[in-house]
Amino acid sequence: MIDDALENCKDYNAFIAAMIGLGCEVKQGTHLSFKIPGADRFARCKSLGEDYSEEAIRERLAGLRKVIRKPAEEVFVEFAITRQTKFSLLIDIQQKVTEGKGEAYEHWARYKKSGYDPNLFEAERADLTLHKAAKNYFDKLGLKKLPSIATLKTEWATLESEKKTLYKIITN
Repeated sequence: MIDDALENCKDYNAFIAAMIGLGCEVKQGTHLSFKIPGADRFARCKSLGEDYSEEAIRERLAGLRKVIRKPAEEVFVEFAITRQTKFSLLIDIQQKVTEGKGEAYEHWARYKKSGYDPNLFEAERADLTLHKAAKNYFDKLGLKKLPSIATLKTEWATLESEKKTLYKIITN
């Protein structure tokens, strides 16, 4: 939306008016922020990337900065589990499972295979320590095996609905 508005504007005030015309709420304070139609919160422009800070927008309007627009398909990518395009702090567990055991595990396996060679331990101390700490943590939780993707999807959907309920309570 910002890129579209910038294409048709000559100055900063016209840009702000264009964003309002597109249905956005504008908040100008320490940081320029917009709330797009249907969004729950304002988003600071600077969090969208270096080409979207207030200073960068002013430079673009003055012709001092050129930006190559990305196609919309590259900007929003569906998450594998939720099929949503919103960003979240949740980890894509399915991707982590398919990535394999990881480098630290490989170092630990070489160390174990060597008969716990003290020289190899010193060379791989950091990775082996991480592996042991992770194993101890999962042992304390009593986990013998990771949960299935279906179980994680169900749990995530439950947490997502609880989050939405809590946001409604807080905002009302």
